[in-house]
Amino acid sequence: MSRINRCSSTSKFFWNLSLNANKLTLFPVELCQLKFVEFLNIGDNPIEHLPEAFGKLKNLITLWCNDMGLKQLPSTIGSLRKLKTFGARNNLLTKLPESIGSLNRLRWISLENNHIAGIPAGALRGFTKLNHLNMKGNNFVEIPPELSQLRRLKFCNFENNFIEEIQKETLVELQFIDKLKLDGNPVDVSGYHDFENLRASQLRLQIDLLGNDIELEWEHSLPNSELNSPDSSSDESDEIEAYDFELPQLARYCFAM
Repeated sequence: MSRINRCSSTSKFFWNLSLNANKLTLFPVELCQLKFVEFLNIGDNPIEHLPEAFGKLKNLITLWCNDMGLKQLPSTIGSLRKLKTFGARNNLLTKLPESIGSLNRLRWISLENNHIAGIPAGALRGFTKLNHLNMKGNNFVEIPPELSQLRRLKFCNFENNFIEEIQKETLVELQFIDKLKLDGNPVDVSGYHDFENLRASQLRLQIDLLGNDIELEWEHSLPNSELNSPDSSSDESDEIEAYDFELPQLARYCFAM
Protein backbone atom coordinates (compact mmCIF):
# COMPACT_ATOMS: atom_id res chain seq x y z
CA MET A 1 0.00 0.00 0.00
CA SER A 2 2.88 2.40 0.67
CA ARG A 3 3.97 1.96 -2.97
CA ILE A 4 0.47 2.91 -4.10
CA ASN A 5 0.52 5.98 -1.85
CA ARG A 6 3.82 7.15 -3.35
CA CYS A 7 2.53 6.45 -6.84
CA SER A 8 -0.64 8.50 -6.37
CA SER A 9 1.13 11.45 -4.77
CA THR A 10 3.91 11.77 -7.33
CA SER A 11 2.39 10.52 -10.61
CA LYS A 12 -0.94 12.14 -11.34
CA PHE A 13 -0.48 11.84 -15.09
CA PHE A 14 -0.82 8.07 -15.55
CA TRP A 15 -2.89 7.08 -18.56
CA ASN A 16 -2.93 3.29 -18.10
CA LEU A 17 -3.12 1.49 -14.76
CA SER A 18 -3.44 -2.26 -14.28
CA LEU A 19 -3.82 -3.63 -10.76
CA ASN A 20 -5.43 -6.97 -11.60
CA ALA A 21 -4.64 -10.04 -9.49
CA ASN A 22 -2.95 -8.18 -6.63
CA LYS A 23 -5.07 -9.57 -3.75
CA LEU A 24 -6.46 -6.13 -2.99
CA THR A 25 -9.52 -6.24 -0.71
CA LEU A 26 -10.19 -2.49 -0.90
CA PHE A 27 -9.79 -0.08 -3.78
CA PRO A 28 -7.20 2.50 -2.66
CA VAL A 29 -9.04 5.82 -2.44
CA GLU A 30 -5.73 7.56 -3.16
CA LEU A 31 -5.89 6.29 -6.72
CA CYS A 32 -8.96 8.44 -7.34
CA GLN A 33 -6.53 11.37 -7.48
CA LEU A 34 -5.16 10.03 -10.76
CA LYS A 35 -7.55 12.09 -12.81
CA PHE A 36 -5.79 11.49 -16.13
CA VAL A 37 -6.13 7.69 -16.10
CA GLU A 38 -7.89 6.46 -19.25
CA PHE A 39 -7.48 2.68 -18.80
CA LEU A 40 -8.00 0.92 -15.47
CA ASN A 41 -7.99 -2.82 -14.78
CA ILE A 42 -8.75 -3.85 -11.19
CA GLY A 43 -10.08 -7.31 -12.00
CA ASP A 44 -9.33 -10.51 -10.10
CA ASN A 45 -9.07 -8.74 -6.74
CA PRO A 46 -11.51 -9.65 -3.91
CA ILE A 47 -13.03 -6.15 -3.72
CA GLU A 48 -16.75 -6.08 -2.85
CA HIS A 49 -17.35 -2.33 -3.04
CA LEU A 50 -15.83 0.61 -4.86
CA PRO A 51 -15.59 4.00 -3.10
CA GLU A 52 -17.85 6.91 -4.04
CA ALA A 53 -14.69 8.84 -4.87
CA PHE A 54 -14.38 6.52 -7.87
CA GLY A 55 -16.41 9.05 -9.81
CA LYS A 56 -13.43 11.42 -9.79
CA LEU A 57 -11.72 9.32 -12.47
CA LYS A 58 -13.51 11.37 -15.10
CA ASN A 59 -11.12 10.59 -17.95
CA LEU A 60 -11.63 6.83 -17.84
CA ILE A 61 -12.34 5.34 -21.25
CA THR A 62 -11.88 1.64 -20.42
CA LEU A 63 -12.72 0.02 -17.07
CA TRP A 64 -12.30 -3.68 -16.22
CA CYS A 65 -13.79 -4.97 -12.95
CA ASN A 66 -14.05 -8.67 -13.79
CA ASP A 67 -13.81 -11.65 -11.39
CA MET A 68 -13.88 -9.65 -8.16
CA GLY A 69 -16.92 -10.69 -6.13
CA LEU A 70 -18.09 -7.10 -6.55
CA LYS A 71 -21.49 -6.59 -4.88
CA GLN A 72 -22.25 -2.99 -5.75
CA LEU A 73 -21.22 -0.26 -8.15
CA PRO A 74 -20.79 3.25 -6.74
CA SER A 75 -23.60 5.73 -7.43
CA THR A 76 -20.96 8.08 -8.82
CA ILE A 77 -20.18 5.78 -11.76
CA GLY A 78 -22.40 8.04 -13.84
CA SER A 79 -19.71 10.71 -13.55
CA LEU A 80 -17.42 8.68 -15.83
CA ARG A 81 -18.88 10.41 -18.89
CA LYS A 82 -15.97 9.45 -21.19
CA LEU A 83 -16.30 5.72 -20.50
CA LYS A 84 -16.66 3.66 -23.69
CA THR A 85 -15.79 0.11 -22.57
CA PHE A 86 -16.93 -1.43 -19.28
CA GLY A 87 -16.55 -5.02 -18.13
CA ALA A 88 -17.77 -6.34 -14.76
CA ARG A 89 -18.44 -10.01 -15.44
CA ASN A 90 -18.32 -12.83 -12.88
CA ASN A 91 -19.32 -10.73 -9.90
CA LEU A 92 -22.18 -10.59 -7.36
CA LEU A 93 -24.02 -7.52 -8.64
CA THR A 94 -27.79 -7.60 -8.04
CA LYS A 95 -28.68 -4.18 -9.43
CA LEU A 96 -27.25 -1.22 -11.29
CA PRO A 97 -27.24 2.37 -10.00
CA GLU A 98 -29.62 4.84 -11.62
CA SER A 99 -26.67 7.01 -12.62
CA ILE A 100 -25.35 4.39 -15.06
CA GLY A 101 -27.70 5.86 -17.65
CA SER A 102 -25.47 8.95 -17.76
CA LEU A 103 -22.75 6.98 -19.56
CA ASN A 104 -23.87 8.22 -22.96
CA ARG A 105 -20.54 7.44 -24.68
CA LEU A 106 -20.63 3.77 -23.68
CA ARG A 107 -20.19 1.44 -26.65
CA TRP A 108 -19.35 -1.93 -25.08
CA ILE A 109 -20.59 -3.37 -21.80
CA SER A 110 -20.37 -6.89 -20.39
CA LEU A 111 -22.07 -7.75 -17.09
CA GLU A 112 -22.09 -11.48 -17.71
CA ASN A 113 -22.60 -13.85 -14.77
CA ASN A 114 -24.03 -11.59 -12.09
CA HIS A 115 -27.45 -11.59 -10.39
CA ILE A 116 -28.98 -8.60 -12.17
CA ALA A 117 -32.74 -8.83 -12.77
CA GLY A 118 -33.28 -5.53 -14.53
CA ILE A 119 -31.86 -2.23 -15.66
CA PRO A 120 -33.13 1.01 -14.03
CA ALA A 121 -36.04 2.58 -15.87
CA GLY A 122 -34.73 5.07 -18.38
CA ALA A 123 -31.08 4.06 -17.95
CA LEU A 124 -30.90 2.13 -21.22
CA ARG A 125 -32.19 5.15 -23.11
CA GLY A 126 -29.00 6.94 -22.14
CA PHE A 127 -26.83 4.37 -23.96
CA THR A 128 -27.28 6.09 -27.30
CA LYS A 129 -23.94 4.85 -28.73
CA LEU A 130 -24.01 1.31 -27.33
CA ASN A 131 -23.33 -1.44 -29.89
CA HIS A 132 -22.47 -4.43 -27.63
CA LEU A 133 -24.51 -5.54 -24.60
CA ASN A 134 -23.77 -8.80 -22.76
CA MET A 135 -26.14 -9.76 -19.93
CA LYS A 136 -25.58 -13.51 -20.16
CA GLY A 137 -26.10 -15.49 -16.95
CA ASN A 138 -28.22 -13.02 -14.97
CA ASN A 139 -31.81 -13.03 -13.66
CA PHE A 140 -33.78 -11.26 -16.40
CA VAL A 141 -37.31 -12.54 -17.02
CA GLU A 142 -37.91 -10.47 -20.17
CA ILE A 143 -36.03 -8.66 -22.89
CA PRO A 144 -35.98 -5.01 -21.74
CA PRO A 145 -38.36 -3.11 -24.05
CA GLU A 146 -36.06 -0.07 -23.94
CA LEU A 147 -33.63 -1.97 -26.18
CA SER A 148 -35.74 -0.87 -29.13
CA GLN A 149 -34.45 2.67 -28.58
CA LEU A 150 -30.78 1.72 -28.88
CA ARG A 151 -30.47 2.22 -32.60
CA ARG A 152 -26.72 1.48 -32.73
CA LEU A 153 -26.95 -1.83 -30.88
CA LYS A 154 -25.60 -4.71 -33.00
CA PHE A 155 -24.84 -7.52 -30.55
CA CYS A 156 -27.07 -8.43 -27.60
CA ASN A 157 -26.65 -11.47 -25.36
CA PHE A 158 -29.31 -12.56 -22.84
CA GLU A 159 -28.36 -16.24 -22.71
CA ASN A 160 -28.94 -18.25 -19.53
CA ASN A 161 -31.46 -15.93 -17.93
CA PHE A 162 -35.09 -16.68 -17.01
CA ILE A 163 -36.91 -15.34 -20.07
CA GLU A 164 -40.07 -17.38 -20.69
CA GLU A 165 -41.69 -15.55 -23.60
CA ILE A 166 -40.54 -13.65 -26.67
CA GLN A 167 -43.10 -11.64 -28.59
CA LYS A 168 -42.90 -11.36 -32.36
CA GLU A 169 -43.51 -7.63 -31.96
CA THR A 170 -40.40 -7.41 -29.79
CA LEU A 171 -38.26 -8.98 -32.50
CA VAL A 172 -39.65 -6.63 -35.12
CA GLU A 173 -38.81 -3.63 -32.91
CA LEU A 174 -35.23 -4.92 -32.62
CA GLN A 175 -34.76 -5.12 -36.39
CA PHE A 176 -31.53 -3.12 -36.30
CA ILE A 177 -29.68 -5.71 -34.13
CA ASP A 178 -27.45 -8.13 -36.03
CA LYS A 179 -27.22 -10.83 -33.40
CA LEU A 180 -29.50 -11.58 -30.45
CA LYS A 181 -28.46 -14.57 -28.32
CA LEU A 182 -31.10 -16.21 -26.10
CA ASP A 183 -29.80 -19.75 -25.51
CA GLY A 184 -30.59 -21.36 -22.19
CA ASN A 185 -33.80 -19.48 -21.35
CA PRO A 186 -37.01 -21.35 -20.41
CA VAL A 187 -38.86 -19.98 -23.44
CA ASP A 188 -42.42 -21.17 -24.04
CA VAL A 189 -42.40 -22.22 -27.71
CA SER A 190 -46.17 -22.58 -28.07
CA GLY A 191 -46.65 -19.25 -29.84
CA TYR A 192 -43.81 -19.54 -32.33
CA HIS A 193 -46.05 -20.75 -35.17
CA ASP A 194 -46.70 -17.04 -35.61
CA PHE A 195 -43.20 -16.53 -37.06
CA GLU A 196 -43.87 -18.37 -40.33
CA ASN A 197 -44.82 -15.24 -42.25
CA LEU A 198 -42.24 -12.94 -40.72
CA ARG A 199 -40.31 -11.19 -43.51
CA ALA A 200 -36.75 -9.92 -43.42
CA SER A 201 -37.91 -6.53 -44.56
CA GLN A 202 -39.02 -6.21 -40.95
CA LEU A 203 -36.17 -8.05 -39.25
CA ARG A 204 -32.39 -8.42 -39.45
CA LEU A 205 -31.52 -10.86 -36.70
CA GLN A 206 -29.74 -14.07 -36.07
CA ILE A 207 -31.42 -15.74 -33.13
CA ASP A 208 -29.72 -18.59 -31.30
CA LEU A 209 -32.28 -20.53 -29.27
CA LEU A 210 -30.75 -23.96 -29.59
CA GLY A 211 -30.52 -24.34 -25.81
CA ASN A 212 -34.32 -24.36 -25.85
CA ASP A 213 -34.53 -26.85 -28.74
CA ILE A 214 -35.77 -24.02 -30.93
CA GLU A 215 -34.18 -23.21 -34.24
CA LEU A 216 -34.87 -20.28 -36.53
CA GLU A 217 -33.03 -20.69 -39.84
CA TRP A 218 -32.61 -17.92 -42.39
CA GLU A 219 -31.84 -17.88 -46.11
CA HIS A 220 -28.88 -15.92 -47.45
CA SER A 221 -27.36 -14.98 -44.11
CA LEU A 222 -24.04 -13.35 -44.96
CA PRO A 223 -21.72 -12.63 -42.02
CA ASN A 224 -19.00 -10.28 -43.26
CA SER A 225 -17.34 -8.65 -40.28
CA GLU A 226 -16.02 -9.42 -36.83
CA LEU A 227 -15.52 -7.20 -33.81
CA ASN A 228 -12.67 -8.37 -31.59
CA SER A 229 -13.02 -8.31 -27.81
CA PRO A 230 -11.21 -5.51 -25.97
CA ASP A 231 -10.21 -8.17 -23.43
CA SER A 232 -8.15 -10.79 -25.24
CA SER A 233 -8.14 -13.08 -22.19
CA SER A 234 -11.92 -13.36 -22.19
CA ASP A 235 -13.79 -16.35 -23.59
CA GLU A 236 -16.20 -13.73 -24.93
CA SER A 237 -14.07 -13.20 -28.02
CA ASP A 238 -16.26 -15.43 -30.15
CA GLU A 239 -19.42 -13.85 -28.74
CA ILE A 240 -18.62 -10.32 -29.79
CA GLU A 241 -19.11 -10.98 -33.47
CA ALA A 242 -20.90 -8.13 -35.18
CA TYR A 243 -22.64 -9.56 -38.24
CA ASP A 244 -24.29 -7.78 -41.12
CA PHE A 245 -27.02 -10.02 -42.47
CA GLU A 246 -29.12 -9.86 -45.58
CA LEU A 247 -32.20 -11.89 -44.72
CA PRO A 248 -34.73 -11.84 -47.55
CA GLN A 249 -37.05 -14.38 -45.98
CA LEU A 250 -37.51 -16.67 -43.02
CA ALA A 251 -36.82 -19.97 -44.74
CA ARG A 252 -37.57 -22.55 -42.06
CA TYR A 253 -38.54 -22.68 -38.45
CA CYS A 254 -38.78 -25.81 -36.35
CA PHE A 255 -39.18 -26.85 -32.76
CA ALA A 256 -37.64 -30.10 -31.58
CA MET A 257 -40.03 -31.12 -28.82
